[in-house]
Amino acid sequence: MQDMQSELPQGIVPIVQTPYAQDGSIDVESLRRLVHDAIESGAAALISPAMASEVERLTEEERCAVIEIVSQTAAGRVPVIVGASSPSLEVCVRSAKYGRQCGCRMMLVQAPPLDDDGIEDFYRRLCSEVELELMIQDIDWVGSGMPMDLIARLFDSLPLFRFIKVETKNACPKYSEILERFDGRLHVSGGWAVMQLIDALDRGVNAFMPEASMVRIYEAVRRLHAQGERQAAWTLFERLLPVLAFSNQELDISIHFFKRLLVRRNIFTTSNVRPPTCVFDRFQEFLADELIDRVLEILAELSS
Repeated sequence: MQDMQSELPQGIVPIVQTPYAQDGSIDVESLRRLVHDAIESGAAALISPAMASEVERLTEEERCAVIEIVSQTAAGRVPVIVGASSPSLEVCVRSAKYGRQCGCRMMLVQAPPLDDDGIEDFYRRLCSEVELELMIQDIDWVGSGMPMDLIARLFDSLPLFRFIKVETKNACPKYSEILERFDGRLHVSGGWAVMQLIDALDRGVNAFMPEASMVRIYEAVRRLHAQGERQAAWTLFERLLPVLAFSNQELDISIHFFKRLLVRRNIFTTSNVRPPTCVFDRFQEFLADELIDRVLEILAELSS
């Protein structure tokens, strides 16, 4: 495969959340509004469906519907990456092939919970079935994730693998290790560690993959940093830190919080989350509303 480095998404590449109507079905119009807003806010590409999309709570038919809606709505304005992760290789293959049919050029696939040889075999079989560029989601909530030697083996043996999303404990040093070891040939993205955004920008990370409701703010921080205005980037990002401290406690808290924000922004019609999930108590509801007020204030300033 030819070197695709010049065409890789740089910047903010959000995970598109999945909205639900009151009856629990996919809210198509809310989903379309979110796609339009993310692109207009400066998204470099979009990912759907993934963990922030509640992908594990979607049926396979719904996964296909979501990626089709997102791709159609994006309409070629930005690349769309199909989230094809599943414990089942067969589901991965079907999801990725459907994404390719919808115009996606890349697939995001989480490393399965196997030993190194099993992971290598999984990705080798996947890439033999689907002709899409591969972004590996290296996720480990409590550890360091995939060993560097395994990443190197996959890079050397799989021409489709030129992208990695790192979501591990102490992720920032791993960003640097990958960038240095592969001399920039492996595109590195950060996800859950967005609380370390300034650190990651300092290290030269290529892209960032948060949820989709605050793209305009993240992009403003990234743009200031790219322009050499690091202190201004830090000052803006610092205003967001209480929001991230609350939302990054746990994945379901994050999903609930940002859906509430999307309702307040008149993008989603409901903040419904499919069970099993947590429920905010009255203290969390009060704090969430305060933090949403803060986000809306920042967005208003950036839009003025």
